[in-house]
Amino acid sequence: MKNRLALIVSTLAAIVAVSACSPPPTTPSDIKVFQPIVDPNSGATVSGRVYVHTADGVVPAAGATVFGWIETASGGRSTGPIVTDADGNYSFIPGINATRVRVNAMSAGLYQPCAVTLDSPAAGATQDVHLISDLAQLGANLPDVFMMQGTLLSGLVFETTSQGRQPLANAAIQLDGQDGNGLLIATTLTDGEGRFLLCGVPASPGLYLFANKDGFEQWGTGQLGGVSHLEIELRGK
Repeated sequence: MKNRLALIVSTLAAIVAVSACSPPPTTPSDIKVFQPIVDPNSGATVSGRVYVHTADGVVPAAGATVFGWIETASGGRSTGPIVTDADGNYSFIPGINATRVRVNAMSAGLYQPCAVTLDSPAAGATQDVHLISDLAQLGANLPDVFMMQGTLLSGLVFETTSQGRQPLANAAIQLDGQDGNGLLIATTLTDGEGRFLLCGVPASPGLYLFANKDGFEQWGTGQLGGVSHLEIELRGK
């Protein structure tokens, strides 16, 4: 047991080290309204713990970077980077005027298939964030804890060939929370059968979904209202 725990800890340490040296995930465009909070005002705290699902188990993500996106009646703003403690904990104060908060901890090599959205943040809340580093757990293979985190959006990504439709593995799926302007709230990859699942999909306006794979044209849509399944055709460049 001690050897297995040591392996899990060393694996997570390697993931965090790689993420720290790697650029953040490429977004469709640079969102221009991101600004660090200068005065968060008073109010209750939003907090939680970040976990990473590795091939060897689930571990708290020490030293992970968390961002909170805070929406108010007058616009939106970012918390700036928040680094988790040794137990993977994070916290911030969204402020008394906050109407919605989105929390993400995705970075290079770490995927967040479940969007984390808090609709009454001014009162405070506790919300954990679950990430995946093991690619075998992405696609349609999400662990049970993900499947219980709210509305699911499933899909199939394929290309059309002379032999008919062929599924595309390892296509990047990105859910944007601000009309495709770069506020990523969930990310995943398709599995070997071209399937994907996103969870915690909020019932809020401004959602936009992207599908990308090297050698293919980018696909995107903002028509997600009431949609629970998509079949996405990517066209070669």
